Amino acid sequence: MKKKLLLLAISVLSVSIQAQTRLKWNALYWAAGVVNMSAETKLADKWTLNGDLVYSPWESLDGNPMKFGQAIAEGRFYPRGTFNGFYVGAYGAYHHMFKFTKWNYINKDNYQRGKGMSFGATLGYQLKISDRWGLDMYAGYGWQHSDYKGYKKSTGEMYVDTNGSGEWLPYKLGVAFTYRLGE
Repeated sequence: MKKKLLLLAISVLSVSIQAQTRLKWNALYWAAGVVNMSAETKLADKWTLNGDLVYSPWESLDGNPMKFGQAIAEGRFYPRGTFNGFYVGAYGAYHHMFKFTKWNYINKDNYQRGKGMSFGATLGYQLKISDRWGLDMYAGYGWQHSDYKGYKKSTGEMYVDTNGSGEWLPYKLGVAFTYRLGE
């Protein structure tokens, strides 16, 4: 999985190295020990394409696994022009092989392993700090679907062979530092 995420990160970076591109790091994720990097590229006067790579390495967080990797693609519309103030976005994400305890599970001895996808909307605001640096503040809400197998932490025994679930969740939250590439 690490090799696939590295190849995906290299692909995103190679595409993003051009004028009118921002590299970003979500400070909230980094503070929680979740590795992330984003690139946002101008497509037209008011439109951008944002790509996120996120990896959580946590084998145990408060006794529960919280390990996952995901790739997120998001189209954004800025009414005042790209990278300028308020924006709305629509995103889709692929979650590659997660291992965690679902947020709404009462039995904390259970954890799930699987993969999933999500779709949703984002509201955000980009603030220019200097010629090259800025902040991207955003929150998103969407539908998440996953297919997984369930296991018991105490015994390693499988408690459900194949299952799926879908939830509407507040899905994205960020305060990202941005760095402008190009001229």
